[in-house]
Amino acid sequence: VKYTPNGGVIHVQCDFADGSVLLKVTDRGMGIPEEDQRHVFDAFHRAKNVRDVSGTGLGLAIVKNAVEAHGGTVHLESKIGVGTTFTVTLPA
Repeated sequence: VKYTPNGGVIHVQCDFADGSVLLKVTDRGMGIPEEDQRHVFDAFHRAKNVRDVSGTGLGLAIVKNAVEAHGGTVHLESKIGVGTTFTVTLPA
C-alpha cells in the first residue's frame, strides 16, 4: 500500500487450483526496476526508486522465508509506472 499513490487500488485475489492455493496481490504503484527485481527478496535490499519511502528492506525477505517454510513459492511481475503483482503459491 505504501508504494501505491494516494487513492490507488490494491487488488487481492485468492484461487484454488491443482491442489494449491494461489494468492495474488496487485498494485498500480511505481513498479520495481528490472535491475532490482532479482534482489527484491534479499534482506535489507531496497529498490533504487524507493529512497523517499521509509522502510528497512526486510518485508519481502520475511514473506519469502515464511512462504518457503510452508512449502510454497512467491513470484513477482513488475513494470515501472504500471505496477507490481506478487503471486504466492501454497500447497493446500
